[in-house]
Amino acid sequence: MVNSKKSKKLWFLDLETYSPVDLRRCGAWRYAEESDILMVVIAEETGHPRLFTEDTLEYGIHLVKKITEDPENNRFVIHNGLGFDVPVLAKNGCIIPPAMVIDTAARARLHALPASLGDLCKYYELSDNAAKKSGARAIRWFCIPGPDGNRRLPSSNTHLWEEFCDYAIRDVEALRTIYSLLPTVNVSPFEKELQTLDYLMNRQGYRIAVDDARRICTLLQEAKLHATQRIQDLSGGTITTPRQLVRIKKLLASYGCNTEKLDKNTVEAHLDNPALHPQAVALLDAVAASSLSSTAKYEVLSNAVGKDNRLRGTLIYRGASRTGRWSGALFQPQNLPSREILSAEKVAEGLAVLAETEKLPEGVSTTLFAKSALRPMVLPDFGQQLFIVDYANIEGRIQAWLAKETWKLDAFAAYDAGTGPDLYKLAYSRAFHIPVASVTPFQRQIGKVMELALGYQGGLGAFRKMAETYGINLDELSQTVCLPEHVQADVERRLEDLDPVAVACTGLVRLWRDQHRGIVRCWGEMEHYFRQALPVPETSTTQNHVAISLPSGRNLLYHRPSVTETGLTYYGKLPTGPKFGTLNTYGGKLFENVCQAVAADILADRLLAVTKTIPHQLAWPILTVHDEIVFTICKEFDVNLVLDVLKTPPSWAPELPLAVTHRIGERYGK
Repeated sequence: MVNSKKSKKLWFLDLETYSPVDLRRCGAWRYAEESDILMVVIAEETGHPRLFTEDTLEYGIHLVKKITEDPENNRFVIHNGLGFDVPVLAKNGCIIPPAMVIDTAARARLHALPASLGDLCKYYELSDNAAKKSGARAIRWFCIPGPDGNRRLPSSNTHLWEEFCDYAIRDVEALRTIYSLLPTVNVSPFEKELQTLDYLMNRQGYRIAVDDARRICTLLQEAKLHATQRIQDLSGGTITTPRQLVRIKKLLASYGCNTEKLDKNTVEAHLDNPALHPQAVALLDAVAASSLSSTAKYEVLSNAVGKDNRLRGTLIYRGASRTGRWSGALFQPQNLPSREILSAEKVAEGLAVLAETEKLPEGVSTTLFAKSALRPMVLPDFGQQLFIVDYANIEGRIQAWLAKETWKLDAFAAYDAGTGPDLYKLAYSRAFHIPVASVTPFQRQIGKVMELALGYQGGLGAFRKMAETYGINLDELSQTVCLPEHVQADVERRLEDLDPVAVACTGLVRLWRDQHRGIVRCWGEMEHYFRQALPVPETSTTQNHVAISLPSGRNLLYHRPSVTETGLTYYGKLPTGPKFGTLNTYGGKLFENVCQAVAADILADRLLAVTKTIPHQLAWPILTVHDEIVFTICKEFDVNLVLDVLKTPPSWAPELPLAVTHRIGERYGK
């Protein structure tokens, strides 16, 4: 039988561009508004790439337009195409439908690989043309303004221009090779729809309260200058900038405060010490004020918005490599403070005073206000409202579903129906075999920490850390909790340190695990199957991974897996920064990856369903933040239409009980 389905013709495309806008600080969409195309490079699946520049540039753009006229039979393969090249081409009069683009950076993220072309070349042990000094030097010379603020033309350095042309051609050759090597196990029509939705959300962006953002940015800059001056004064002029960390630590040590780091968490921990020398307190306060992360966010809000005051390109499709959740760029909406912030009413009051007087109300901390006002900088479209929907305890529900903890699924369903108890009360009740009605507010807090800290093989350390996060006094906890005798005896036999807090917390861990044997079993099974699935040595590089199949059909890939003296390892994104390297994992961590990946797939499935069901002019998603979706909606819109879709489980998880919380407002907030 002859297959009548004709394969698409592939066109490998890359651009080299110029813009006076700083790409790193302002993002691709703002960059594109003032961009010019310097080169177009096109290649077919075989043969030498064709370079179009200067006199032939117009024809190159014309060729791209010609290819778009046959979307049924043509596809463009572009690295980060939907995140850069497509917006730039659109500004220059060439519209490529997102459905025609195979974005290799997105495909790499979909399979838990690095998104940069250079890093992919390193991973596949190819010649890394993208990192060549000549290419980087040419980009700095031709693609950004010179010291005088003007653009440098090819005639300004003809030899470097020739190197630039060669670099561009080799980039496309690298792209073609990378495309042939990337995994395709997760490529599907669903993922293509999701990627298209991601592009449309990034293209539309969302309104920013730019005037408010710029006023706060000014306050923060003034506060930073004041903090720098304070550091100079406290040091007697021996420290001139907050970046002189060695000198700062030496001065702190002279006051009895010895520290190896001066990051946010370390500084806060020292400031919590009531015995700290007053001069050390003053110096640490100044250090903290000089390095506020919110300052950078307000600078983005001030500079990266388009000419229509909309911020674009802040969502990264499948950007969280271990789970497939959306991650963030620029404003980093997935990394906004949610604890220890002012109420929405206090923020609104402060913004009104700031607009009128250029100052905050008396007694309001600039640092606290700036942190609290970040979310409210996001506005709905004109004449509309923001509708914020959050999946309620979705990871806890997925844990129970995957582990077949039927009693807990029934408890979630009963709670959603208004006929069952609060799950945090139930956790404490089952652990101690007491009636739910007798659980006190303090005991409920303990139950909450048990639920949030222990589902992924968390032990004593995880419990203590989570308890401190929720403000539980551990000494009070150790005096309140009365462990069953057999648990108390077993814990004391196992622990070297019989500190009452350690005994009480370890006992709570044991009691929770006793009530969640299905979840505990999952941890062991995940680690066992990971070991069993390890590739045979000398397996080809492209197949050197362990795949965990999710209920949705998507796979989590763990590249270059192995077993070492430290346990299970694989190649993945490091916790800090964009770099990839060797990571350790274990059964509970793998279970966490799976649960969060399932949560990501549920959100993606339901979000696509909403956009297919509800007209875009009535409700449109502008952001996803972990398990939360932010819509801009018409004021008369019936939000139950969206809620009904979001609460309906996907076809691949019909028995999973889902619930959402929601709120409506004129600004984004918690």
